[in-house]
Amino acid sequence: MLHAHSATGPFIQLWLHDDKGLPKESAASLYGGLFIVVGLVGSMGAGLLTDWLHRRSGTDRARTLSLFLLGLAPLILAYRLAPADSPLFLAGMVASILYISSAYGPVFSVIEEELPRRLVASSTGFAMLAINLIVVGAVTLVIGAVSQLLHQAGIAQSWTIPMLGADCIALTACVLLWLASRHKSVMRES
Repeated sequence: MLHAHSATGPFIQLWLHDDKGLPKESAASLYGGLFIVVGLVGSMGAGLLTDWLHRRSGTDRARTLSLFLLGLAPLILAYRLAPADSPLFLAGMVASILYISSAYGPVFSVIEEELPRRLVASSTGFAMLAINLIVVGAVTLVIGAVSQLLHQAGIAQSWTIPMLGADCIALTACVLLWLASRHKSVMRES
């Protein structure tokens, strides 16, 4: 569920052009440029932050990620709903990229911590399959289909509505991360 937000990625440039009114060239350079910088910060920063907090205070990585992602939620929702010339829009775009890029390190470390060592590679492979095919693939398909139906029905914001739905699905994963942080594994083998 956490990665349902990633399923909006293939449609960002269409959404920026069709629903937000940005020229195609501007949409591509704005999102692509920000993704390179913010994606790097999110990928490395979230891993460093969760490891540092875990070492320093014993804070669970899933809990840290859950609180971080929940903190991004209002900006992600503003990103979808605010006009493109609003400061909230740009702040929301940054939050959206952080959300997409920050989850991998902490999530995979939680998976590795919770399973017996003999299952770590298998579970990582299964997690990648589930993330990419089941979540991102299925949600991408639904976003595209719903957007097409809305467009054919003449409904404005035909990209915004299904993408906002995917965002809401992804944000519910924060609750599941919080619940996972409350569980202490008894399965780990030495």
